[in-house]
Amino acid sequence: MSNKNHQSRWEYGSELHWQSTLELKALCQGETIHEILPHAKLHGTGCSTIRTILNYGKDTRGWQRVWVPTYLISDVIAAIADSSLTVEYYQDNPLLKSPGLPEETLTSSDVLFRLNYFGWRGTEAILSPTDTGCDIIEDHCHDPIGPWAQNSQATYCLTTLRKVYPLPDGAILWSPIGEALPDEPELTVSHLSAVQNKLSGMLLKQIYLNGGSINKADFREKAIVGEEEIGGECGISGISELSRYFLSILSITQLSQRRLDNFQTFNELASDSVKAYIEQGQLKQSCYPFSIVFRFKDRAQRESIRSALIQEHVYPAIFWDLPTDLKDSQGLEFSSTMLSIPCDFRYTTEDMQRLAIILDSAISTCSDLAKS
Repeated sequence: MSNKNHQSRWEYGSELHWQSTLELKALCQGETIHEILPHAKLHGTGCSTIRTILNYGKDTRGWQRVWVPTYLISDVIAAIADSSLTVEYYQDNPLLKSPGLPEETLTSSDVLFRLNYFGWRGTEAILSPTDTGCDIIEDHCHDPIGPWAQNSQATYCLTTLRKVYPLPDGAILWSPIGEALPDEPELTVSHLSAVQNKLSGMLLKQIYLNGGSINKADFREKAIVGEEEIGGECGISGISELSRYFLSILSITQLSQRRLDNFQTFNELASDSVKAYIEQGQLKQSCYPFSIVFRFKDRAQRESIRSALIQEHVYPAIFWDLPTDLKDSQGLEFSSTMLSIPCDFRYTTEDMQRLAIILDSAISTCSDLAKS
């Protein structure tokens, strides 16, 4: 395949691809998640950790009601609802200067579910069960080793590691205050099947990006099927042996630092017109941002720029499509105007430069069209 055709395979975002041997070796330079959290339990998915800990807390800690933030992905809400605990909502979203909390007085039969959106929150977000009057579960998927996660005083914490690792599956559950943890679940046949599809998609995408004779539809089909299946029947499963092994050697500190380096590089390279739309929320020093978040004037502008980016093979994500009847107007407005673009280990300085140029062009073109 010619170099010209190879260059046309460039894309940014979307599904993770499998990394080369040299890149995997580079990602082993630093502390592993096991070294930072030696007593944690591994699961196949984050939803598996949620279902497991809620069932465990209901049976052993007397939980009857779980409080969840208004700004939350529907898949997590569904996993929480599977516990049969009463689900109540409190207002919290990425733009609140101080993390939200329920207005109602909480008791020992409650459990409070909290979230670090995009890794923006630091030690100011720390609360203990003594502060709230009930147990606390924290979701640190967007920054597994940031200052909030590392200094947490919650009863339990969890994170979906496959969101920040080059792996088809993986999640982790731990207790910062040393509470007993439920045993790791068995690896299910249905979860293993999903992992095989995800891994096939990752490997096929690597071949595609390297110029091999692979159609884009081939790896997309495998990746989509795997994502739909992952979690298995009822969504509780152990982790695949492949991911278990790589978690023992890949460095979570290296992966986190790569995100921060790329985030800072992009901010340095971006034009003023691009910087005007970068939303950093309440990003604190020493946090590792999950992605580059953009916030546009309205949904129409967001969709126009999103379409322009896709034309240039940049695939942004929306976190998340929320129900229109959500009782959180600020959260709804943010959801309808934001885009998230990754800045993880896959990308080089050259990629960040190319991304900055594409975004500048997309924003300028869409602005010109709006004026005409």
